[in-house]
Amino acid sequence: MIKNKIRIWTAILFFLFSTACGYRFVGSGNLPEGVETINIKIFENRTSETGLGNTMTNFIINEFTKKNKGALTDMARADAVLSGAVRSISEKEIIKTSAERRITIVLDVVLTRSDGRIVRTLKGISDDKDYDKAADDWESEKSRVIDELAESLAEDVYNRLTDDF
Repeated sequence: MIKNKIRIWTAILFFLFSTACGYRFVGSGNLPEGVETINIKIFENRTSETGLGNTMTNFIINEFTKKNKGALTDMARADAVLSGAVRSISEKEIIKTSAERRITIVLDVVLTRSDGRIVRTLKGISDDKDYDKAADDWESEKSRVIDELAESLAEDVYNRLTDDF
């Protein structure tokens, strides 16, 4: 009986404290400034990595589809357009005696209203991840890491665009 009361009071206090301070998970808000629907343009690829702009765009579309499917629409009905560029991809050795490499991808993203006003600009969003170039199929390993980075960056872009704090 006492354990049940403690659980109930713990749940009530948790609910009160988490709602009273306005706490919520990152990216759980709305798109900025009343934007309800967006169109996502294919990201420009300013790197020598073939297809990276398309890969990044696909992961961002997937992220919006997972978390806010109703926000995506065609260009004619969109309140805003999300565009961007993969500014760079770099690869460097982590330790001189090792075949371990670190890949870093950097993005710039712009959300523009249909009337041309810029709503939000996100510059220099980056992430990095390591891989082993000595692996049997290192090209496949590198490709897998690039996809993981694109997925992580897509989540970061979504969270930054929907963060109401």
